[in-house]
Amino acid sequence: MKKIICFVLSVSLVLALVLPMAVSAAEVITFDWVEMGVEQGKANQVSFTEGGYRCAYSGWDSDKEYLWLIPEKNTGTTNYLKLGDSFDMSRVETITFWYVTDTDPNGKIGGNEVSLTADKEGTQKIATSEIKVATGGLANPKQVTMTVEDADYQGPLYIYATCAIRMFIGEFEITLGDAAPEKPNEPSNPEQPETGDFGVIALAFAAVSSLVIKKKKEI
Repeated sequence: MKKIICFVLSVSLVLALVLPMAVSAAEVITFDWVEMGVEQGKANQVSFTEGGYRCAYSGWDSDKEYLWLIPEKNTGTTNYLKLGDSFDMSRVETITFWYVTDTDPNGKIGGNEVSLTADKEGTQKIATSEIKVATGGLANPKQVTMTVEDADYQGPLYIYATCAIRMFIGEFEITLGDAAPEKPNEPSNPEQPETGDFGVIALAFAAVSSLVIKKKKEI
C-alpha cells in the first residue's frame, strides 16, 4: 500500500509541474458594432456613420446569426472603425471573420480587402486579408483568417476596409493566447547553462524516486 501511495504522489508531482506549461489561457474578443457607435438599420439602408460603416441583419439570415458590419462602397471612401486603444499583437493567435459579397460576373474579386491598421487612414497595416472570391447575392458566407504583419505591435487598432463590390463583414473575432515570453538574458557562466523547467521536473522526479526507494528499504 505504501508503494502505491508513493507512486501516486510522484506522478501527481510531475503532472503538476508539466500541465501548467502545456495549457494556454485562450481568450476570444468579439465586437458589438452597435455598442461601438455604428448606426444600425436595414440591409438596403444607405446612410453611414463616421468612418464609412453601418451594420444590419440580412434578409436571408432569419436567425440573426450575423450582425453585419457594412463598409461604404464608393471610390476613395475611407472605411475605418476604432476597435480599441491598446492591443498587444504578441498575444494574438488568430484573427477571423466571415464575409458575403454581391455577385461578380467572374466569381472573383479584385480590390476588396479587410485590414487591421494602426491609424484610421490605413497607412500602417498590422494584419491583412484579401477577399478573392465573391459569394454572390450577399449570401453564402465564407470565413477568412487574417495574416498578422506586425506581431510586435502594441497600440490602437482600427478595422479598415476597401471595396470594389459590396461586402458585409460578420463575426469578427480576435483569439488571444498568453503574452510572448521575454527573451532570457545571456548566462553569466556559459559552462553552467540553466537547466530550465525540464531540469526542475527531473530533479523533482529524482527526489520523489529516492523517497520511494528509501521507503522501500525501510519496509
